[in-house]
Amino acid sequence: MTSTTTLTRLLRMILQLTQTEAQIARLRSAQARTEAVRRELSENGDNAVRRTRLITDQLRELGGVPDAVTPVIGRLTALLKSTVEQAEPFDEALFQDLMLEQQLLGRARYLKVLAEAAGKPSVRVLAEQLESAHSATVDWISTVLAEEALGGPAALRATPLQRATGGLTKVVSMPMRAAREGINRAVDGAQDIGSKARGTVAVLADRTSGWALRPGR
Repeated sequence: MTSTTTLTRLLRMILQLTQTEAQIARLRSAQARTEAVRRELSENGDNAVRRTRLITDQLRELGGVPDAVTPVIGRLTALLKSTVEQAEPFDEALFQDLMLEQQLLGRARYLKVLAEAAGKPSVRVLAEQLESAHSATVDWISTVLAEEALGGPAALRATPLQRATGGLTKVVSMPMRAAREGINRAVDGAQDIGSKARGTVAVLADRTSGWALRPGR
C-alpha cells in the first residue's frame, strides 16, 4: 500500500516543476513568431498556474501543507534557465524545455499508479489531467523542434543572442569536426590495411604449413 507521505512528496516535486513550467511558458511568449502562438503560450502559462492550484488543493486534502518556498524555487529555476540558455543554441534550449515536460509527464504517470495503489481516486483524476496536458506539450515542443530542423517557419524564433551563439558554435565546431573525420578515416584505413596484412600472413602460413607437410619433406 502506497503511503500518503509518498504521494505528498511526489506532489510537492510536481508542484515545483509546474511552477517552473509556468514561468518558462511566459518567457517563451516573447519568442513567439505569430500572435496566435503568443496567445497559445500565454494560455499554457495560465493552465500551468491552474494546475499548481489543483496540486496545492490535493496536497491539502492529503494533509500536507505546500511549502512557501516552492513557488520561489520555480521562479528562480525558470529565471536561471532563461539566463543560461541565452549562451546556448536555440535547439538546445528547446531540448531543455522538452526534458522538463517529459519529466513532468513521467511523474504524472507514476503518480497515477501510486494513487491507484493507495486507493486515492481524486489523486488519480489529477494525475490523468496532468498526463494529458504534458503529453500535448511534449508533442508541441517536438513539432517546433522538427520545424526548426527543417528550416521552416517554426512557432518560436531564437533570440538574437541565441542566433549568434548558434552560428558561433557551428564555426568553432567545423575544424573539430573536420579533424575528427580525418582521424576516423585514418583509423579506418589503418584497420583495413591491418586486416589485409593479417589475411596475407594467414594465407602464407597455410601455404607454408601445407608445403612442410608434403610427403618426402
